[in-house]
Amino acid sequence: MSDRICDACGKPQAFIHYGGAMLCRTCDVDVKQAVAQARESGARNVSALAEARKIFRSQFSGGDIIVKDVPADLKAAAQGVAESAGLSLREFILSAMADKTKAR
Repeated sequence: MSDRICDACGKPQAFIHYGGAMLCRTCDVDVKQAVAQARESGARNVSALAEARKIFRSQFSGGDIIVKDVPADLKAAAQGVAESAGLSLREFILSAMADKTKAR
């Protein structure tokens, strides 16, 4: 199983890198179709990552979450663990959230 989170569905199965987006096999097809449709409609600069995030937002209503006033030592520790695992801080937080929700 991959440690990378799919930008379109949020599942930890992203093996495909396409235009700045990390995608699972299922979402790879959907994002490529969305990019192709955007280009066919005349858009000049189409971002695969932006299209993947549109798909994500259409499926999940959680929206963006902003956490303020995170203690500096906690953020530094989380960043260190994420970097040692080869993840971004966002990917690390999402995987931790997914692990916690699976435990319920």
